[in-house]
Amino acid sequence: MEILPPEFYSFLKLSAFIGFFSAGVMTVGICYKLYKKFFGEEKAKKYRKYFFWVNIPLFFVFLYIFITLF
Repeated sequence: MEILPPEFYSFLKLSAFIGFFSAGVMTVGICYKLYKKFFGEEKAKKYRKYFFWVNIPLFFVFLYIFITLF
């Protein structure tokens, strides 16, 4: 006997995946903000696209973690 319906578990999995990805994006955003604070606005603008491109492999890392856990 299950307490919750199976549809609810798929909702939990989706919520966990979105949470993993948003945590990764937030981490990269904090790193960018600290980089801008320590190295200045001009240098941060130069490397902004690299901080964005870090999110793509990070997405696949968190996707792998999600698939492995669930």
